[in-house]
Amino acid sequence: MMQKTLIPFIDLIEESLHLSGIARFKVISNSMFPIIQKGDWIEVKKLSEEDCFHVGEIVLYRKADEFILHRIDHIDQDVYLMKGDRNKFTDPPINKSLVIGRLSKIQKFNIWLDVDKSKSIFFCLYNKKII
Repeated sequence: MMQKTLIPFIDLIEESLHLSGIARFKVISNSMFPIIQKGDWIEVKKLSEEDCFHVGEIVLYRKADEFILHRIDHIDQDVYLMKGDRNKFTDPPINKSLVIGRLSKIQKFNIWLDVDKSKSIFFCLYNKKII
Protein backbone atom coordinates (compact mmCIF):
# COMPACT_ATOMS: atom_id res chain seq x y z
CA MET A 1 0.00 0.00 0.00
CA MET A 2 1.34 3.40 -1.00
CA GLN A 3 1.61 5.90 1.84
CA LYS A 4 0.37 9.43 1.18
CA THR A 5 2.65 12.30 2.04
CA LEU A 6 1.00 15.52 3.09
CA ILE A 7 2.65 18.61 1.69
CA PRO A 8 2.51 21.50 4.16
CA PHE A 9 0.42 24.46 3.04
CA ILE A 10 3.46 26.75 3.14
CA ASP A 11 5.32 24.49 0.73
CA LEU A 12 2.34 24.50 -1.66
CA ILE A 13 2.27 28.30 -1.74
CA GLU A 14 6.02 28.51 -2.35
CA GLU A 15 5.83 25.85 -5.07
CA SER A 16 2.94 27.64 -6.77
CA LEU A 17 4.84 30.94 -6.72
CA HIS A 18 7.93 29.21 -8.08
CA LEU A 19 6.17 27.33 -10.90
CA SER A 20 3.46 29.75 -12.05
CA GLY A 21 4.40 33.09 -10.50
CA ILE A 22 1.12 33.33 -8.57
CA ALA A 23 -0.52 31.70 -5.58
CA ARG A 24 -4.18 31.89 -4.55
CA PHE A 25 -5.39 31.02 -1.09
CA LYS A 26 -8.05 31.80 1.50
CA VAL A 27 -7.26 34.32 4.25
CA ILE A 28 -7.49 32.89 7.78
CA SER A 29 -7.35 36.05 9.91
CA ASN A 30 -8.85 39.53 10.12
CA SER A 31 -5.55 41.38 10.64
CA MET A 32 -6.05 43.26 7.33
CA PHE A 33 -9.70 44.14 7.98
CA PRO A 34 -11.56 45.99 6.45
CA ILE A 35 -9.86 45.59 3.05
CA ILE A 36 -9.18 41.88 3.45
CA GLN A 37 -11.39 39.76 5.67
CA LYS A 38 -11.14 36.24 7.02
CA GLY A 39 -12.50 33.94 4.31
CA ASP A 40 -11.58 36.21 1.36
CA TRP A 41 -9.54 34.65 -1.42
CA ILE A 42 -6.39 36.50 -2.44
CA GLU A 43 -3.84 36.22 -5.21
CA VAL A 44 -0.18 36.96 -4.60
CA LYS A 45 2.39 37.52 -7.37
CA LYS A 46 5.95 36.31 -7.17
CA LEU A 47 8.57 39.02 -6.87
CA SER A 48 11.21 39.68 -9.49
CA GLU A 49 14.80 40.76 -8.88
CA GLU A 50 13.93 44.31 -9.96
CA ASP A 51 10.96 44.74 -7.61
CA CYS A 52 11.10 47.63 -5.21
CA PHE A 53 8.60 48.31 -2.47
CA HIS A 54 6.77 51.33 -1.15
CA VAL A 55 5.20 52.15 2.18
CA GLY A 56 1.52 51.22 1.98
CA GLU A 57 1.91 48.13 -0.23
CA ILE A 58 0.50 44.81 0.93
CA VAL A 59 3.03 41.98 0.70
CA LEU A 60 3.41 38.37 1.77
CA TYR A 61 6.35 37.46 3.94
CA ARG A 62 7.56 34.32 5.65
CA LYS A 63 7.95 34.14 9.40
CA ALA A 64 9.21 30.76 10.64
CA ASP A 65 6.53 28.26 9.56
CA GLU A 66 3.84 30.69 8.48
CA PHE A 67 3.10 33.37 5.93
CA ILE A 68 1.87 36.81 6.89
CA LEU A 69 0.11 39.21 4.54
CA HIS A 70 0.55 42.72 5.95
CA ARG A 71 1.10 46.25 4.78
CA ILE A 72 4.55 47.87 4.69
CA ASP A 73 4.48 50.52 7.40
CA HIS A 74 8.10 51.72 7.29
CA ILE A 75 11.21 51.02 5.21
CA ASP A 76 14.80 51.57 6.40
CA GLN A 77 17.06 50.23 3.61
CA ASP A 78 16.58 46.42 3.77
CA VAL A 79 14.65 46.39 7.05
CA TYR A 80 10.86 46.64 6.93
CA LEU A 81 8.23 47.24 9.55
CA MET A 82 4.97 45.54 8.65
CA LYS A 83 1.52 46.03 10.15
CA GLY A 84 -1.91 44.55 9.74
CA ASP A 85 -4.49 47.29 9.10
CA ARG A 86 -6.50 46.14 12.12
CA ASN A 87 -3.48 45.75 14.40
CA LYS A 88 -2.42 48.45 16.86
CA PHE A 89 1.29 47.74 16.64
CA THR A 90 3.79 46.88 13.91
CA ASP A 91 5.25 43.39 13.58
CA PRO A 92 8.87 42.88 14.64
CA PRO A 93 11.29 44.19 11.97
CA ILE A 94 12.01 41.85 9.06
CA ASN A 95 14.64 41.74 6.37
CA LYS A 96 13.54 42.48 2.80
CA SER A 97 14.65 38.96 1.81
CA LEU A 98 11.71 37.45 3.76
CA VAL A 99 9.17 39.14 1.46
CA ILE A 100 8.15 36.59 -1.17
CA GLY A 101 5.15 38.10 -2.91
CA ARG A 102 2.97 41.14 -3.52
CA LEU A 103 -0.83 41.20 -3.25
CA SER A 104 -2.30 41.38 -6.76
CA LYS A 105 -5.99 40.44 -6.41
CA ILE A 106 -8.73 40.06 -3.82
CA GLN A 107 -11.92 38.15 -4.38
CA LYS A 108 -14.99 39.94 -3.02
CA PHE A 109 -18.53 38.71 -3.70
CA ASN A 110 -17.21 36.21 -6.27
CA ILE A 111 -15.48 38.98 -8.24
CA TRP A 112 -11.70 39.21 -8.50
CA LEU A 113 -10.55 42.80 -7.90
CA ASP A 114 -7.23 43.69 -9.46
CA VAL A 115 -5.29 45.56 -6.78
CA ASP A 116 -2.73 46.86 -9.28
CA LYS A 117 -5.45 48.64 -11.27
CA SER A 118 -7.25 49.85 -8.16
CA LYS A 119 -4.34 51.21 -6.16
CA SER A 120 -5.92 54.62 -5.69
CA ILE A 121 -9.00 53.00 -4.11
CA PHE A 122 -6.86 50.85 -1.81
CA PHE A 123 -4.67 53.76 -0.75
CA CYS A 124 -7.76 55.86 -0.02
CA LEU A 125 -9.15 53.05 2.13
CA TYR A 126 -5.81 52.63 3.84
CA ASN A 127 -5.60 56.33 4.62
CA LYS A 128 -9.21 56.18 5.90
CA LYS A 129 -10.37 58.88 3.51
CA ILE A 130 -13.42 56.86 2.49
CA ILE A 131 -14.07 54.58 5.47
